[in-house]
Amino acid sequence: MHKLRASLDQLAIAINEVYSQSNPDQLVRVEFDFKLISKGDVYKFLVKATTQPNGFKCSQRKLAVILATFTNLADNPVCSKRVNTILRSYKRYKKLLK
Repeated sequence: MHKLRASLDQLAIAINEVYSQSNPDQLVRVEFDFKLISKGDVYKFLVKATTQPNGFKCSQRKLAVILATFTNLADNPVCSKRVNTILRSYKRYKKLLK
């Protein structure tokens, strides 16, 4: 994962974590500040992280569901549409970065 350190450090400036009020150790949501980074930067990091031998090990659909539920990567109020938007964008960046 040391190969991803530079990309993660670049994203870290724009990540705001939201923790639970009742349990301060429980992470509830991750908010990206898209004034500092682009959504493309997030997708590029995700593609790198999933293609590394020791990277994320889950299906593309499961990753999209997690991102739609716990981030502001897509802004549609309907969860299924957020999942489809994230999945479509992820696949597009995966194809571009081959």
